[in-house]
Amino acid sequence: MILKKIKNYVFTKKNLKVGKGTRILTSINNFGSEPYLVTIGSNCTITSGVKFITHDASIGTVLNYKKINRIVGEEKYELMAKIEVGDNCMIGVNSIILPGVKIGPNSIVGAGSVVTKDVPPGTIVGGNPAKVISTLDEYFEKIDAKKILISNIKKYDERKDEIMSKVKDRA
Repeated sequence: MILKKIKNYVFTKKNLKVGKGTRILTSINNFGSEPYLVTIGSNCTITSGVKFITHDASIGTVLNYKKINRIVGEEKYELMAKIEVGDNCMIGVNSIILPGVKIGPNSIVGAGSVVTKDVPPGTIVGGNPAKVISTLDEYFEKIDAKKILISNIKKYDERKDEIMSKVKDRA
């Protein structure tokens, strides 16, 4: 409980906007140098290793500014944009969310995805770059046929044995 309060304090101090009931299992460092540009809705799960990139690493820091001046002039240009995650979303392990992306409510981002474009509400995306895999409704229809009903067993070993026997029967 104390760790959670400390973590919430750190996120609040960095002006990261997070809705109620959201679980963040990644470091504040994974919200980039501008965590105040990230908004996460309520009842979301942000798993470990997820990175929110709110800027393009500014080309000027990668290349010599003198070379860039010929292209863009004396001004320093950086792309910075907000990232928004809607309510009831889950972002899988080690995913990367790029600047300007909006993830619609009730969506899932698969593990290791690189999200470069907006994610429509109620969809599952995955890959690099992330592409729509299915809607949540389609997903639930698919797993309905594969679901395993588990009786209310308290002991781990009994539960494991029941699950393994049901999975084995399908093979």
